Amino acid sequence: MRYFLGFLLIGVGWGQTFTAVKTTTLTGAAEVITIQQPTTGSKSISFNCDGCGVYVDSSVAVDLTLERNGSAATSTTLTVAKVNPQVSVSGTAQAFSGSNVGTGTTIGAYSLAGAGSLSPKLQRVAFSGNDNTQNITLRTSSITGKVNIIFVWEER
Repeated sequence: MRYFLGFLLIGVGWGQTFTAVKTTTLTGAAEVITIQQPTTGSKSISFNCDGCGVYVDSSVAVDLTLERNGSAATSTTLTVAKVNPQVSVSGTAQAFSGSNVGTGTTIGAYSLAGAGSLSPKLQRVAFSGNDNTQNITLRTSSITGKVNIIFVWEER
């Protein structure tokens, strides 16, 4: 039994958790953040891990829309960071802020009536394969205020 358990543990690969953070002050403008698969060399991406998902904090009232699979974003690149830099797994997902992603299928719409935060659930969202139209986008309404958006996901 001890050897069987050891074999199972060897077969389980460690994934790496990544984050993309955008804090911006908007003046009568909207923010659009996209996380997407690359066209080559991609890994499986999941928002199902503990602590994964999206977190939004706003200093003013704001409407938010979550969309899946719009046409691929190409600008402006947002930095992706490892949550655990000591783990040598490198990431492949791309992140964009002020994103030019095309409109996707709406999977959620949310409103903050005033300053506050929310964290929509993304447990069933996953990407696989080399296809940059596999993406998730968070759009804010046009606001004058500060907004902080954090996406966290795992790649294997």
